[in-house]
Amino acid sequence: MITITEEAFKHLDNIMRKASQSKQVIGIRFGVKAGGNPQARREKQSSYDGCPGFEYVLEPMVRADERHDDFVLRFKGLKIHINAKSIPMVWGTEIDHSGSSDNLMGGFVFKNPNTKTSCGYGTSSTKVDKTPF
Repeated sequence: MITITEEAFKHLDNIMRKASQSKQVIGIRFGVKAGGNPQARREKQSSYDGCPGFEYVLEPMVRADERHDDFVLRFKGLKIHINAKSIPMVWGTEIDHSGSSDNLMGGFVFKNPNTKTSCGYGTSSTKVDKTPF
């Protein structure tokens, strides 16, 4: 299960309303992607390489990005799409919002009980201890 606090819901709902004005947004994509920038780290092109491990993704999603294996959760009418590969990494996560936009994810904070460590103010994580499946 994924939980969303009231504060996070307000901000996600606002993001959906703004994004829907310019395109056909059907929900929010939540998942993880590989973190950091190994290429820049090798070539020393950047002083900020990003966090190692996985970075959380939380963004408006259009119908064209919908996948047949998406797991879809509904929160007060808001659809959260999680791709199949991300489910073991995000299951059990609480999505919260700090009330400001002071972190890399615009104030969103992810409390994932399955991760060993995190960085970027809770916007990314390293190894997952367990999976729900």
